Amino acid sequence: MALVNSVRATGTVAADESKQAILNARFDGFVEKLFVSTTGAHVRAGQPLASVWIQSNEVLVKEADFIGSLAAHADDQAKLAENILLQYGVPKSVLDDMRRTGRTTRSIMINAPLTGTVLEKPAITGMHFAAGDTLFKTADLSTVWVLAQVSERDLIGLK
Repeated sequence: MALVNSVRATGTVAADESKQAILNARFDGFVEKLFVSTTGAHVRAGQPLASVWIQSNEVLVKEADFIGSLAAHADDQAKLAENILLQYGVPKSVLDDMRRTGRTTRSIMINAPLTGTVLEKPAITGMHFAAGDTLFKTADLSTVWVLAQVSERDLIGLK
């Protein structure tokens, strides 16, 4: 005969920290258009979330350096400018278009880094944002944590 003890506890359900992503702006700009307009929306990795307009002079200068270095066949400088633009969050596809057309851009797409649910969406069409501002927070909710408050005397009954 098996004896079963039950343990009652209060707790909260939280997203797995290893499956969350925060999309912070890496430059100053404006939200031109939202493709995901509500929290709770399900998104796939790589799905467009918003189109943003680049206001940052640093990014625009680096774009011009990239195009100029390509035109001058200065491969080392072009690679350096490309790496800096990637760090600013300019997608590789945009850099490929710039390489092909020889033109800079003021508008880029922000894409979902992982498949999951939009937990926070401070971004609003027309909104100005600064470097460091959060635009989206997403999480894969296929696995969640339960953070339970269990009294010390009940710990023996847990596995």
